[in-house]
Amino acid sequence: MKRLLILLSLTLALPALAQATAAEGELPKLHLNEENEQIARKVAFDYLANAKIFISQGTVSKDTLTYEAIIADQRCTIEMELETLPAQRWLVKKLDCKN
Repeated sequence: MKRLLILLSLTLALPALAQATAAEGELPKLHLNEENEQIARKVAFDYLANAKIFISQGTVSKDTLTYEAIIADQRCTIEMELETLPAQRWLVKKLDCKN
């Protein structure tokens, strides 16, 4: 299902990215502006994240959450901490990766 969403995102983003201006007999050239480049970057990032990152369910301990993950053939432990001031948000407290 995730791959289908990624392919759908690519299908929707590519026509917006490709603004062809070709003379007769030339191949169209891709023109990127800042907005289109950001769209392409997000699609590429989401695709790579879904393809190369596997994450376990979190383990909760008081106000800390720990994940085990495999990121591009590295085993990682990510510890996150809930900070409540000035606003409630999760912060990465520790990241430890090993081959």
